[in-house]
Amino acid sequence: GQYTLAQRALSELCRDYPEAREAEMGLLRLGKLHLKLDQPQNAAGIFGEFVRMYPHSEWAGHARRLQQEAEQVARGRASLPPRGA
Repeated sequence: GQYTLAQRALSELCRDYPEAREAEMGLLRLGKLHLKLDQPQNAAGIFGEFVRMYPHSEWAGHARRLQQEAEQVARGRASLPPRGA
């Protein structure tokens, strides 16, 4: 659907034009999209990549907070019993 198209477009933008200002924001949006798609582990990795690629960005602190939140959600899920168990 539309989320898959957005995910693909943002991934390509970040991969092909990492120095572009749009790629910086695109990577942040890609992480948020993974949160929206209920994929916190993927989101945490993307936010971590954002901080590594753009450590001096005005958004780096925001990305770190989102990474921590996504990691907490992912850890919480890891401690839950499997569905249907």
